[in-house]
Amino acid sequence: MHDAHSYLLSQFLSPYYNRRDDNYGGSIENRARIFIEVYDQIRKQVGDDYPVLIKINAEDFIEGGATFDDCRTVCHQLAQRGIDAIEISGGTGASGVEIPARVKINSAEKEAYHAHYAAQLAEELDIPIITVGGLRSPEVIEHLLETSNIALFSLSRPLLTEPDLPKRWQSGDRQRAKCVSCNGCLQYRPGGNVCILNLKKGN
Repeated sequence: MHDAHSYLLSQFLSPYYNRRDDNYGGSIENRARIFIEVYDQIRKQVGDDYPVLIKINAEDFIEGGATFDDCRTVCHQLAQRGIDAIEISGGTGASGVEIPARVKINSAEKEAYHAHYAAQLAEELDIPIITVGGLRSPEVIEHLLETSNIALFSLSRPLLTEPDLPKRWQSGDRQRAKCVSCNGCLQYRPGGNVCILNLKKGN
């Protein structure tokens, strides 16, 4: 379930977008209702043994948008109903420097920019919590693994640059990802997302 980055489900949760005056708008109980109904229908179709996950904004990072309290409400409700894992992201295309795919992630301090939200939820819930956002260094990932209950770590842009990045780290080459966080890969090209560093190499 994709409830992040101002896609449809995300807009139901966000007061900035959701101006409804029926059972799906207004209070957090109403704005969260669609997530429960969608999850219940998915679970009904796939059964108890099929993994169902949600990607959700910790915050929208826009005035009047969804807050971390909104996120926590949805996550707690879904955890109680049996969702298998939750990935914590954040931001929309209108969030300025706090867009989902932030640029210039060139130091450890700028990495893992949603991890503090994920760590809090990992303390509160008994299901795997995943963090995503600016992960570039094995040391940062290992630190979070050792100091929080975050269970899993998502990579996106770095894998467009280096599809074998986890294998490289596992082999002993622990240099940070070669991704320069320029977002050139987000430009439309026939055939899908491609890292511009690889385009320059002719790959």
